[in-house]
Amino acid sequence: MKFNDNAFRFSFAEAVVLKEDINAEVGQVVTGAPGSLADVTVTQDGSRVIFDFVIPQGESGAGAVIDSGLSDNSENPVENRAIKEYVDSAVSELSGMISSVGEMAEMLGTVPEYTMTAEAVSPLLAPGCYYVFPEMAALEIRLIGGESGKVSEYRFRFTSGSTPTVLTLPAGTVGSIDIQADTVYEVTLHDGYLKYHSWAVSGT
Repeated sequence: MKFNDNAFRFSFAEAVVLKEDINAEVGQVVTGAPGSLADVTVTQDGSRVIFDFVIPQGESGAGAVIDSGLSDNSENPVENRAIKEYVDSAVSELSGMISSVGEMAEMLGTVPEYTMTAEAVSPLLAPGCYYVFPEMAALEIRLIGGESGKVSEYRFRFTSGSTPTVLTLPAGTVGSIDIQADTVYEVTLHDGYLKYHSWAVSGT
């Protein structure tokens, strides 16, 4: 059975944001034309990573052969457990890549920076990263737990427009912000303690 590895599509930046909070699940399984490539598409919805499969139709009759593993050469149907093993391996490899990027950034003393969109109203923030949001009407901050035994620091910046942003911080945060209109806020959550500074939007 031929397997199309190029069909493995996933936003690496979003994966880094998710970090270890990834929950993998199988979505749709569709039967493709006989002899076509098997295909898996990976999409992200919040903390969910969804795998949708297209599996080619196998030969009819008693002569059909079921492969026990994925192959670049065989066009036979493949066992479900082989697909599951591939998915588990892919998720494990992706998690390892994310961990390696974080460790490398820490060793180099650099902070990964991510530009967010106005649609990201309830993002999951990873420790050791810096998130830049545009003008936000509302922003609910959620946090991915840091490594045990280490102090976790989360940093983000957002712009409050003509109507002040409605900012919701994680439960247990020590400190608060009185959000003003037409102001940029740069916020740090350091082991649960809030620190921030702000400045007026240019031109106001």
